[in-house]
Amino acid sequence: IDSRYNEGCRELANYLLLGLYSQNTTDFEKTGFSEEILDDVIILIKSDSVHLYCNPINYGYLLPYVAHWRNLHFHCMTGNEYEDEEAAEEFKISSFVDMVRDCSRIGIPYSSQGNHLRNLLG
Repeated sequence: IDSRYNEGCRELANYLLLGLYSQNTTDFEKTGFSEEILDDVIILIKSDSVHLYCNPINYGYLLPYVAHWRNLHFHCMTGNEYEDEEAAEEFKISSFVDMVRDCSRIGIPYSSQGNHLRNLLG
């Protein structure tokens, strides 16, 4: 949700996921799930691997787009585990911490104009 309104993040997600987030919102509305649940994704690209946090609801939508990625590490709870909102939020936080553990810098695209990255760490 934090990057939903960030054009650079949206463009990068569409590039990596072959336009998944440029579909009409009516396509997502047909699922019956809120936009926040479907957008609940973190992608961390490292030089030797890709880490993907998602929830068990959007896992099925993402899998066809990412199943062929090499060295992909999923961070995803089961459906039963995800029902506990507090546990789900704690899992998301711990997944993010685990994903960035050995990163000295993190870049986030914030503009669709040029190669703008915002450096968060380092």
